[in-house]
Amino acid sequence: MELRHLRYFLAVLEEQTFTAAAAKLDISQPTLSHQIRQLETLVGSALFNRIGRTISLTAAGEALVINARVAVQAADAAVHDVMSVSSLEGGILRVAAMPSARRIIASTAIEFMDRYPKVRLVLREEMGAPICGMILDGSIEVGVSIGSIMPQGVRTEVLYKEALVLAFRTEHPLGDFDELSLKDIGDRPFAVFPYDSFT
Repeated sequence: MELRHLRYFLAVLEEQTFTAAAAKLDISQPTLSHQIRQLETLVGSALFNRIGRTISLTAAGEALVINARVAVQAADAAVHDVMSVSSLEGGILRVAAMPSARRIIASTAIEFMDRYPKVRLVLREEMGAPICGMILDGSIEVGVSIGSIMPQGVRTEVLYKEALVLAFRTEHPLGDFDELSLKDIGDRPFAVFPYDSFT
């Protein structure tokens, strides 16, 4: 049994004649009659009492009508939901970002919600490293993280670039240099981010 069989069955029921139902469905009346016969063969019983030009449901037709309506409505709802998500008129967008990206996320989220009010936006804060894994396993759709090396299957877009600076007192021995490289720093002790951060 195919969805079109149920649509044709319901159209005949609503229009009360095969001719009117065929016109509504934009198919020929013989094609519609053939499709209804196919459905009756599949369910093993006549679905309509045909007396002249009037039709009514048989007991088998009565048994089918509720489930046919549910199936057609469910199929239509599924198509609508998919189209809503693809046109950003519904669904959920899950975003994870590092705490340091709060400023960008806040302004972008407000703009997104104004533009797509029917999409539910779910925001969460995460440290940088797990975000790519969350994209790959499907627990989020978008992530804001640091790092240029991303796993295969993750598409990236640079949002902004931020300078990484070395800070020290002006009277520090390195204060005489106009320019410094990592080699100049050598084995001097200094504070850095934890090892598990991208930086």
